[in-house]
Amino acid sequence: MFEVRLLGPVEVWAGDRRAPLGGVRPLAVLSALVVHLGEVLSTERLVDCVWDEEAPATAGALVATHVSAVRRALAQVTQDAVVRTRPPGYVADLEPSQIDARRFEDLLASGRAATAAGRLEEAAELLPEALALWRGQEALEGLGQNFARIEAARLAELRLIAQEESFGLHLDLGRADRTIAPLLAHVAAHPLRERPRGQLMTALVRTGRGSDALRTYREGRAILREELGIDPGPELQALHQAVLTNDTEVAGTARPHRTGREPAGPPRPSAGDGSTSTPAPSHLPPDIADFVGRSKQIAWAASLVGRVDEEGRTAPPIGVISGRSGTGKTALAVHVGHRTAELFPDGRLFVDLRAADTAPLQPADALARLLRAMGADPKTLPTSVEELTGLYRTHIGHRRVLLILDNAAGEAHVRPLLPPGPGCAVLVTSRRRLVA
Repeated sequence: MFEVRLLGPVEVWAGDRRAPLGGVRPLAVLSALVVHLGEVLSTERLVDCVWDEEAPATAGALVATHVSAVRRALAQVTQDAVVRTRPPGYVADLEPSQIDARRFEDLLASGRAATAAGRLEEAAELLPEALALWRGQEALEGLGQNFARIEAARLAELRLIAQEESFGLHLDLGRADRTIAPLLAHVAAHPLRERPRGQLMTALVRTGRGSDALRTYREGRAILREELGIDPGPELQALHQAVLTNDTEVAGTARPHRTGREPAGPPRPSAGDGSTSTPAPSHLPPDIADFVGRSKQIAWAASLVGRVDEEGRTAPPIGVISGRSGTGKTALAVHVGHRTAELFPDGRLFVDLRAADTAPLQPADALARLLRAMGADPKTLPTSVEELTGLYRTHIGHRRVLLILDNAAGEAHVRPLLPPGPGCAVLVTSRRRLVA
C-alpha cells in the first residue's frame, strides 16, 4: 500500500519500500500538498509555504525543480502520478486513507462517536489504534515552515484529546488500576491540563489512594497559580471536594458520555441565560445599516463561521479577509459578525492590531485586552507573552466566542491570539494574504 506518513518524520512508503526524498525543500513541497489534500496550490502559494517570508528571487522556478525531484523519488516506489500539474500549480492525487494523519483523525472521530453512542468497548479499541499511528513526539518532524508548525500543533492537540478520551474510557470500563501509570506520565508532561489531572485523581480514589488524589490536586493547584495566576476550574474543584468528603458517588462513578463536540474541562461561562449577572462582552463596532454588495464574500464568511457547530470539530474555524487599504475588509468582517452574533452567546470580541500604524499593537497588549474583556483581574495579569497566552487559552477555551482580529501584520501577529478549542470562530483582516 502506498502511504504518506506525517505523524513523525515525513516519509513515503509503498509496502516495504521507502521513497528516497532528499532535501528539506522537496520534502516541504510534498508535505504542503499532502496537508492541503485535494486543494490546488499555486506556485505562489507553494513559495509562501516552503520559504515563508524569505523566498529568493528564483523561488518560482525552484518550486518546479523540487516538484520534479519529488516525482522522481516517488517513481521509484509507485507507478501512480501522485503529484499532478493543475493550473495554476499542483495538487496531491491521494486518497485520505493513504495518509496516516487522515486515518488518525478518522479513527479519533469514530472513537468519539462510538463513545457518544454508548459503545465503549468499540471506542476503547479504536482510540489505541489511532494513537498507534504516531511514530514520533511531533508530526512533520524536521520541517520548520509555518504551515508545518501549524499543522503539527493541530495534530498534537488531537493526539492529546485522543489520549485523554482513551483514559476516560478505561475509567468508564472499570480499568482504573491500568490507567494510573500512563496518567502519571501524561500529567507530568502536561501539568496545566486539568482534565487528565482529574482523571488521575479519579483513578487513584477508585483504587483506594485518596491521599494521593489529594496530593495530585494540591500539586496541580500550585502549578496553575505559579504559572498562570489562577485556581483550578470548577470541575476539578468539585472533584477535590468529593474526595475530601469521601463522596464515593461523585468520585467513584463513571463520567458522563460526551457528544464529541464539547471540550473536556470546566463548563463554559455563559451570559444571558440567567446564570450570571455579568453580560457577555460585545465589542463589535456598529454595523453599516445600508450595507450592500459583497454577497458572495458574506456567504463565504458566514458559512465558515457557522462551521463552529460541525460534529467532531476540534479547532476553531478561521477565515482571512485580505485586500488593499480602503476596500472594506473591516466593514465586511463586522457585518458578518453582527449577522452571526447569535451563534456566540459568550461574546463577540474585536481587536484592532493596527498593522498600518508606526507602532502596531503587540501580542502581549492584545492578550491583556482580551483577558480584561473576559473578566480577568487586570492586577493579576502576567507580563510575558507565554504566560498571557496560557491564561488567555484557559479563559477562552470553554467559551463560545467570535473573535475579529482587524488589520493584522502577519501570521506571527495573530497566532498567540487564536483560541485553542472548537467553540470559537475567528475572522482576520489584513493587507497580506496570510497563507499560513
